[in-house]
Amino acid sequence: MSHTNNNNNNDSSVLHVAFYPWFALGHLTSFLRLANKLAERGHKVTYFLPSKTQSKLASHNHYPNHLTFVPIVVPSVDGLPPGAETTNDVLAPARPLIMTAMDMTRDTIEAHLAQLKPNIVFYDFTYWMPELGRKYGFKSVHYITAYISRYAYLAPYKKEGRLPSAADLMIRMKPHEAELMAAVGKTPFGLGGLTLAERLGVSFLECDAIGVKTCKEMEGPYCEFMEKIYGKPVLVAGPMVPKPPSSKLDDYFDGWLKGFGEGSVIYCALGSECTLELDQFQDILLGLELTGKFYMLVWLVFI
Repeated sequence: MSHTNNNNNNDSSVLHVAFYPWFALGHLTSFLRLANKLAERGHKVTYFLPSKTQSKLASHNHYPNHLTFVPIVVPSVDGLPPGAETTNDVLAPARPLIMTAMDMTRDTIEAHLAQLKPNIVFYDFTYWMPELGRKYGFKSVHYITAYISRYAYLAPYKKEGRLPSAADLMIRMKPHEAELMAAVGKTPFGLGGLTLAERLGVSFLECDAIGVKTCKEMEGPYCEFMEKIYGKPVLVAGPMVPKPPSSKLDDYFDGWLKGFGEGSVIYCALGSECTLELDQFQDILLGLELTGKFYMLVWLVFI
């Protein structure tokens, strides 16, 4: 992708890249993996994130000489618990209010970008980023952290002026997947009254390029479809598998785990925002018990 180098670095091959992901830990960590990859190659990286969340991600910054965290104070929003910053801090019905708070940071982000003058900004749900890009001369890349196929299903409907119903999506999706995707077109999400689907549609139409955490071998046809629909490049980043942790396991847990035989422990990670009904939780426990092995059921902070 062509660019105009706005920073003062004499090496024109070194880019200044900024990141502003949706305030959900799965998005924050996924964006950070890409940020680390760029920092590893010597690029200057600025990463915006909620201020109190910075401590949770500090150990995942592998190149602090090139990758700088810029903490952003999350505004108070009526209906959000005091101190709530990410979707991990609230129940599912309150997540649109997290988007409202993120929209309210626009002036702050604009002030930073006006001063920093990056070449490229990666973002996802802040659909107003391309407008700032045109104003300050940076390229805007809508970066998808999930399967691009989920977004490709919505693409033609935005172009045709309507969004898909669950019945439309049932042709290509399982019932629960179809209901979930159809729901994103119904509920206002953030300031301005736009739904999440409408935000995505505006963003895809106005960004300079679409980035996605995938590879052509996995989702090549969907990438080509999105390129055709929106008339702009789709840049694949690969699976972006995280590095193995460099920190040492706590001695207590290390000794405790070594007390079990090899292959006798099942570790279950349900993600950062998993919500199970009681019967679902019980079914998982019953299934694990039937394995005859010792198991740990864990809700992870990071996915």
